[in-house]
Amino acid sequence: MNEKELLLQAIAVSNADYTEIRIEHEARNQVQFQKDKLENLESSSEVGGIVRVLKDGGWGIAVFNDVSQLSDKVGEATRAASLVAAHSDAPVELAEVPPVQ
Repeated sequence: MNEKELLLQAIAVSNADYTEIRIEHEARNQVQFQKDKLENLESSSEVGGIVRVLKDGGWGIAVFNDVSQLSDKVGEATRAASLVAAHSDAPVELAEVPPVQ
């Protein structure tokens, strides 16, 4: 599955009141010289992110570094939010805002 399909699947399985998934792609290039001699040349990349959900008035988060884990991380964040909600005297409510398309 590609990243977009994994995102859509993760949102579809969410039973939270609000689900937010942020993904970050990071690329690095490193060049090292010792005087005029090339010592090291490296390229690397990483993908990771955070899932944040609101369920029954409680926030839950889960972080990931593999997008194939998105659906599992949505479940993990939702369970955390439910635990927070069960022990909270002041449930969180989001303001009504029309969706942006």
